[in-house]
Parts: sequence; C-alpha cells; structure tokens
Amino acid sequence: MKTWKLILQWIVILLTVGFLVYTLYDTWAQLSTYTFTISWGYFFLSYLFLFLHFLLIALAWGLLLRALQKPGVPMLAALRIRTISDFARFLPGRIWFIVARVKLCQKYKVSSAVVAVSALMESFLNILSTILLFLVIFFLIPQEILTRYAFYLLFFLPLPLILMHPRIFQPFLRFASRIMKKEYVPSQISYGYLLSLLSVFFLAWVLLGIGFYLMSYSLSPLDLSLLWPLTGVFAISWAAGFLVIILPGGLGLREAVMSYLLAFYLPWPVAILLALISRLWLVSGEMVTAFIFRFVK
Repeated sequence: MKTWKLILQWIVILLTVGFLVYTLYDTWAQLSTYTFTISWGYFFLSYLFLFLHFLLIALAWGLLLRALQKPGVPMLAALRIRTISDFARFLPGRIWFIVARVKLCQKYKVSSAVVAVSALMESFLNILSTILLFLVIFFLIPQEILTRYAFYLLFFLPLPLILMHPRIFQPFLRFASRIMKKEYVPSQISYGYLLSLLSVFFLAWVLLGIGFYLMSYSLSPLDLSLLWPLTGVFAISWAAGFLVIILPGGLGLREAVMSYLLAFYLPWPVAILLALISRLWLVSGEMVTAFIFRFVK
C-alpha cells in the first residue's frame, strides 16, 4: 500500500510539473518577447521579507507551545526547532515534521502530546490566516472570478473559527496524550489568545506576499497595483498545496494553482515561470533561515 501511495504521489507530481514545463516550452516564443533582467537589489530584499515571515511563524509556534504547557521551550530554541523541523514536510506523509519537533523538544521536558497538538494547531492557524488574507484582499480589490472564489470560501470560514476554540481542541489533546502514552496536560490557553496568535500568522503571510512581489519585480518590473493580488494568490496557493496530503510539500499542485490564479493578472507563460521560480525561492529561503538558526542555542 505504501509503495502504491508513493508511486501515485510521483505520478501526480510528474504530470503536474510536466504539464507546466511543457506549457512553458510551448509558449517560449511568447515568453521570449518579454525583457527579463534580474534586479539584484529587489531580489535580495525579497529574502529579507522571506526571513521575517519564517521568523514570525516560528515565534508564533513558540508562543503557542508555551501557552499550551508552561514554561514551554526557550524562545531562541523554539526558533531553531521550528525552522529545522520544517524540512520534514517534504517527506512522504504529513507527520514527519511533527515527529522531528517531538524529538527536538524532548530535552525541554515538554509533553510529546503537547508538541504534536501545537504543530497541528500551527498548521491550522497557518491555513486559516491564508484564507483570511485571500478574503480580505479580494473583497477590498475585487476581481470578478477571484472575488467569487472568496465568497465561496467565506461560507466555510465559521467552521475553522469554531474548531480552534479551546473547548473543541482540548479533547484532541487528551486523545493525543493517550495515543502517545503520555500524561494528559490540560491547557489554560484562551480563545482570545489564539485569535491574537492568528493575527501574527496573518502578518507573516502579508510579509511573505510582499517578498513574493519583490522577487517577481526583480525579474520583470510589475505595476505596484499587483502587490496585493499577488500576495493573496501566493497565500491561497500555499494553502491548496498544503491541504493535499498526498503531495509532499504540495509539490506540483501549488505551482499549478498559482499559475492559474496569476494568469488573471499576468500573461500565462509569465505566470507559470513565476510559479516555478517561487518554489525555488521559498525553499532556498527556508534553507538560509534554518542554517542561521542552526547555531542558535
């Protein structure tokens, strides 16, 4: 079963990426009419916003872990653990980044169940913040089709807001403790505190969107009016890739969704090119961030 699942993963990835690459090749004549000159100043500036995004996400996870079980993990150590363990997302399955965090948090005597629940809640808040950002942007800056998608998402918004209530997720914490054969540690975290953390995730995705715009601008100057649409597109594309658990890191699907949505604002070959480059940009930023925090004790 695992072998078939792995084969299916790679079939989907190769078909999706292959389609994008073929389309890019097929439209190369059109793409060659555009002038691409790398503006290194804007390119390196985009990495600053990328770093700030990862820093805020890691900080929010550290605060979440501390709220679930005091005293939690020292904040600098939390930043290191979060950035290093995140690479396990690219392994088949969606649990390895959780396993990595549990292992790295053992020395701080934090319950394995609490670490696992904190990682799941972080993912939940990440997804919710990207949806909120998409809604805000395309309600304030209407685009016929994308605003219609935003209306569809609005109908599902109450569900995640309910699920993140402490009275709802506490049973999950109890269940995780039982599965891991660890003592159940009830959390005193409040709903208001979770909402405040949601605002940190929201800001982190705003910063990442600005970084994506600067990276795109460094290749081919874009009108400033595209800043927020590109931010919303990048956020919801990441969410789409994350939610499809069969693909490690959303590989392929994220680029396909991003290409489709960017094409509402940019020529189709340019949209595909930016979607493919965005993967390399994001992963390289993760590597740099993890390397920096690797030496944080």
